[in-house]
Amino acid sequence: MIKVELAYNQGFPWHSRDGCHVRGYILSGKNVYLSGNSLLDYFLRAHDYFEFIALLTEADGMFSVILTKEEKVFLATDRIRTLPLFYAVSGQNSIISDSVDRLHEVRGSWELDQQASMEFLATGFVTGRETLSKDIFQVQAAEAIYIEPGKIHQRLYATYQTSLAGQPSFDGLLNGLERMTTKVFKRLAASLQGRTAIIALSGGFDSRFIAAMLKRLAYPRVICFTYGREGNPDMIISRKVAESLGFQWIPVVYTEALVEGFLQDNTFYDYVRYTSNWVSMFFMQEYFALRYLKEQQLIPGDSVFIPGHSGDFFAGSQFIKHGIAAGDESIKRISKRIWEIKYNLCKPSLDSRRIMMSRICRTLMEKRFVDNARSWSVYEDWDLKEKLAKFIVNSCNVYAWFGYEYRLPFYDVAFQEFFRDVPYAYKLNKKLYDSFLVNGLFKEYGLNQPNEIQPGARIQRMAKLKRNLKKMIPERFLPSLPPRQDPIFYYEITRILQEDMAEKGIRINIRGRSYNSLIVQWYIEYLKRLQY
Repeated sequence: MIKVELAYNQGFPWHSRDGCHVRGYILSGKNVYLSGNSLLDYFLRAHDYFEFIALLTEADGMFSVILTKEEKVFLATDRIRTLPLFYAVSGQNSIISDSVDRLHEVRGSWELDQQASMEFLATGFVTGRETLSKDIFQVQAAEAIYIEPGKIHQRLYATYQTSLAGQPSFDGLLNGLERMTTKVFKRLAASLQGRTAIIALSGGFDSRFIAAMLKRLAYPRVICFTYGREGNPDMIISRKVAESLGFQWIPVVYTEALVEGFLQDNTFYDYVRYTSNWVSMFFMQEYFALRYLKEQQLIPGDSVFIPGHSGDFFAGSQFIKHGIAAGDESIKRISKRIWEIKYNLCKPSLDSRRIMMSRICRTLMEKRFVDNARSWSVYEDWDLKEKLAKFIVNSCNVYAWFGYEYRLPFYDVAFQEFFRDVPYAYKLNKKLYDSFLVNGLFKEYGLNQPNEIQPGARIQRMAKLKRNLKKMIPERFLPSLPPRQDPIFYYEITRILQEDMAEKGIRINIRGRSYNSLIVQWYIEYLKRLQY
């Protein structure tokens, strides 16, 4: 028996018909926007698993789909797991939901997975198909699931891996980037359907890229906002950028008065359950800004948020920082790099390293998709489907929680596929991306700011060497706390979580000089005390 239990309609509501349930949207053909009934029509065309996968391969957007066929069910999320789905199978019975909490309520019991908990504390997310709850599984990014009585079939329908070995000219790539960017942002504008675009404008390149493109396309309704500690660098730069483009700019200054008391508000715990969903760390940095914008009615109710995630990733920002080489590397070496770089919030003990390395190797092997894939693209593909999907993209659920849709233009399939095949040399130090912006788009609108070009390769390698040397120094000899005057007010926000645990007789401390380490510890302790 198949049971579908849907809990969440915030931001992107569910639509159901004839055993099909869809949430979100796709863009099909010439910028044709499909949602609701038209999205149901799209997926109801699938008569079997192979047709279902074919439709997923052609779908570009942010969506989840559940398609039941008698005693069979097909499940999928988009390429970045924007709107999560979960499932539990027991014998001939399957339960599907968008909420792990709802699955617990239906099943009547749950158990915290200890290995997954260890990984979550180290990374802020759970890799692979597991969740923090034993025997409950997540649909992964770009994964199609087929459940029939007594059997589960799993298949990836898209990858970021490439075997490309060609060397197109730099000027040719610049021209191609111009054409692709225009296409992507015209699609973005079409999907907004005249609604107000709200840009989370920081001081960085990615959100500025979005603002400049909406200006170039003369999109009529744009508001920018920035949040954090008063006078932080992002606020200063974002204001200059918004003014240069003629866009309205709203600052949300974080103060103790703004953030205090959130643990006494039941809405906060509902938000935690919604956005973490037993897989991902909940983010606090935009929560108060969204609450303020909504409560003060500073933006239209049908606004669509557009954060700047994650143009720099596709551009290659991590290549030097993470020591990603141009040559071939073994799965073991890639696994070791992932361990060293991604498992640092609450670093597992050396005794646990073998378990975590095994999990990393397994998830890498499960993502094998392209013969002779370039090693750097294998690393990128893991990063995209794990860290970005479950940590960065998942953080955007704060917009949906407050009832708003959102868009992620740099995850558009065309954007991904373009940068996937850019040669290593032009991704190194974001060479192609920064040249396009600094010498082209930003220059066109006077948006370049002094002293903000990414440091050269030599400086970045020296910084990487210093980080590696620090790892060799015993933790007790290193500063234990990050700066208290952090730009997003995380010292004050996480201190409230720390004090909450202390009142319950539980001590949580900052690990790895990251305030996120307090959030993941608080969440695990919260789950241990959860009752339904």
